[in-house]
Amino acid sequence: VEEFVMDPSTLPRIVFVMSHGTSTGLKDVDDNIYNAHKCIINHFKSKRAPHLKEVLKLVVIQACR
Repeated sequence: VEEFVMDPSTLPRIVFVMSHGTSTGLKDVDDNIYNAHKCIINHFKSKRAPHLKEVLKLVVIQACR
């Protein structure tokens, strides 16, 4: 995600995440629970990526639960 966010050649930024979920978060391929805000969404915020401040960002998370 970090490399994708920092790459200046592709605008707008569109991310689709398909995952299994639980009531406490999403599961990765090894069934570990992760927080989508920490692992995905925070990378797109203008504080971390100021070059994306005026850029359309779309994050779609499809998960059960």
